[in-house]
Amino acid sequence: MDVRAATCVLDIKRDSTLENVSATNQPWLLCYQAMALRLDGDFVLAQNLAGQAAALFAQAQDSDGQARAVAEQAIARYHLGQFAQALAELGRCPPPSNSTCAAALQFAAYLNLLGQDALDGALDAGRQACARIANEPNIQRRTTWQIVISRNLAAALHCAGELAAARQAAESAVNLAETQVPGSLVLAWCLYELGVLEQRAGQLARALDLLDRAHNLADQHAERGTLGRWTLAAQGQTLRDMGRLDQAEAYLARGGWGEDDGGPLMLWLLQGRQSEARLAAEARLVAAHASAAPIVATNLHVLLTLLEFEDGATAEVYDALSSAAERYAALGFRHNQASVLLHAAAAALEIGAEKQADTQLATALDFAATRGYHNFNWWHPSRMRQLLARAIKRGIQPTYCAALRYVRGLDQQPQLALVCLGRFEARLDGVVLEAKRWRGRAGTVRMQRMLLFLARNRSPQPLDVIARYVWPDNHEQISITNNFHLTLAELRRALEPQLASGSESRFILTTPEGYQLAPDVVAEVDLDRLLATSEAGRRAEASGDHTAAHAAFALVEQLYTGNFALSKPDPVEADGYRQRFHEALLWLAASNLSQGQLEYCITRARQLLNDEPWNSPAPALLIQAYLARGDRRAARRQYQRFLQRHGAASVEIAQLAHEFYL
Repeated sequence: MDVRAATCVLDIKRDSTLENVSATNQPWLLCYQAMALRLDGDFVLAQNLAGQAAALFAQAQDSDGQARAVAEQAIARYHLGQFAQALAELGRCPPPSNSTCAAALQFAAYLNLLGQDALDGALDAGRQACARIANEPNIQRRTTWQIVISRNLAAALHCAGELAAARQAAESAVNLAETQVPGSLVLAWCLYELGVLEQRAGQLARALDLLDRAHNLADQHAERGTLGRWTLAAQGQTLRDMGRLDQAEAYLARGGWGEDDGGPLMLWLLQGRQSEARLAAEARLVAAHASAAPIVATNLHVLLTLLEFEDGATAEVYDALSSAAERYAALGFRHNQASVLLHAAAAALEIGAEKQADTQLATALDFAATRGYHNFNWWHPSRMRQLLARAIKRGIQPTYCAALRYVRGLDQQPQLALVCLGRFEARLDGVVLEAKRWRGRAGTVRMQRMLLFLARNRSPQPLDVIARYVWPDNHEQISITNNFHLTLAELRRALEPQLASGSESRFILTTPEGYQLAPDVVAEVDLDRLLATSEAGRRAEASGDHTAAHAAFALVEQLYTGNFALSKPDPVEADGYRQRFHEALLWLAASNLSQGQLEYCITRARQLLNDEPWNSPAPALLIQAYLARGDRRAARRQYQRFLQRHGAASVEIAQLAHEFYL
C-alpha cells in the first residue's frame, strides 16, 4: 500500500475510495490525504496531516518522503498566507535524492516566496524546480509536474516583465496537458493561466477565447472548485479592457473578484461609480495590511489614488503614483511599475510637470515596446489615447505607440455621449466623466452648455454665436477674456485634464471661423434622439401607421428621464423638450383608452396633470377611462376638479357630463 500511495502522490492523482486516514501511521497515505484535502480547499486540515506525515518520515529517516510531506505542508500554508513559517520549514528539510521530491520542495518555495513578493527569489526557486523535475525518469510523473510548475511560473515571469518566457511557460503547460490529459481539469487550469497572461499582454481576443474554453471545460467537472468563478472574473476583466463595460459587469457579477486583487474596482472607476469603488478598495486594503501582502496593498493604494485622480490631479496624486512606481521597481514588478508610471505621467502633465511626465512616459513605453506588451494594469482608454498622442508628438517610441493605438482601437473615432435630461452626464469612449471633474470650476453649467452647443453644431461656430447660447440672458455684457475664454479653457481641461495648452486640445479646436468640436469625434446627445424619435412618431401617425407611432412615442416616454438639466440660464428652452414628452404621453394615453387598457391610460393621464395642471385633454381622458372602468364617482370628482380649476367645462368634457349625468 505504501508503494501505491507514494506513486499516487507523485503522480498527483486522487482516489475517492480512500477514507480519512488521520489516525494511521502510514506517512505516504497521510501525505496523499493531505494533498486530496488541499485540492478540496481544506487547507488547515491538509497542512496538519502533511505535518504528521513529515514527522513520521523524519522518524523513519526517509528524506524523500519527508521532503514531499514538507512541500505539501508548505503549499497548504501558502494558501493560508503562512509564508514565513512555510519557508522556515522548507529551509530545515534535509535535501532529498528523488528528483520529483526535490522539485516539489522548490515549487513550494516558489509559491511562498511569491506570496512574500520576493519575486527574484521566487523565480530562482521556480527555475530550480524546472531543472530538478527534468531529471525525473518516470515520463508521466515528469510531465505532470512540468505542467504544474510551468503554468504557475508564467505568472511570476509576467510580473517581472519577461513576457516571452511567461508565454512560453504557459503555452508549454497547455500543450503538455492537451497531449497527456485532454479534457481534464488540469487542462482547464492551463487554459485559464494562458488566458489571463494574454489579457495582461493585451492579446484580448485570444484571451477571451482561451478563457471561454477554460470555463466550458471546467463546467464539465463537478470538482472545478474556484476555477469556474475565476474564469468568469477574468473574462469580465478582459471585456473591461476591450471597452465592453456592460458585458464586463455581467461577467464580474457572476464571477466575483476572481484571482485579481482589483476585482471590479477598475470597472467601477470607468463607470463613474467612485463611491462603491472607494469603499470596496478601503475594505480590501485593511485585509491586505492584516495579511502582510505588500504588493496587494500597493495595488489597492494605486487604485485609491486613481479614484482621487478622477477628480483632478494634484501634487499629492502625482507623488503617490510615483512612489508606487518606485516600490514596484524595488520589488522587481516591472509590469506594475510601467503601468503606474503611465498614470503618473498623466498626473504630471495635468499639474504642469512636463519634463517629469515625458521621462516617466518614456520609461513605461520603452519597457512595453521592448517586452511586447499591449496592455497595462488599470487601463484607462481616454487617458491612454492622450498619452500616446503626446508620445508620438515627442518622438517617444512612435512606431510602438502607433501600433498600440491600432491594436487597442485607440486610433478609432472618439465617442462622446451627452445626457442632458434629468441630469447632466458626459461619457468619453464609454467612460463617465466624474461629476466632481466639473465642480469647483468657473461656470459649471456654462461649460456644459458650451460643450452641448458644439456637440450639436458641428461646423466651426463664431464666438458671438456660441456666447449667445451659453449666456442667453447677458451675452452682450460678458467679458470675452474673463468669461468666454475662461469657460472654454475650463471645458478643455475637464475633457483633457493633462492638457498643457488650449492649442493642443484634440477635442475643442480653434479655427479661423471660431471654435468647433473636432470633426472625428462621434457625438450623441439624448436631446437630439428625443426630438428625432418624436418626429418619427408624428410622421407615423400622419401616415396612419399606428404600430410605428406607438413604438416611437413609447420610446419618447422612456427617453424623457427628467427636465432639461442645463436650462437655468434659459428656462424656456426646457419647455420644448417637455412638450414633446407630454405629446407622447397624451397620444399613448388616448391609444390605451381606445384599446381598453384603462389602467395605463389613467396612469399616463394623471402624470400629464401632475406635470401640467392646466392640460385640458388629460382630464377628458381620465373621465372617459373612469367611466369605462365603471367608476362613475371618480369620473365625477375629476369633472368637478376641472370646473374648479378652469371655471367652465370644455366642449368635450361638457358632452361627457351631459351624456353621463356628471
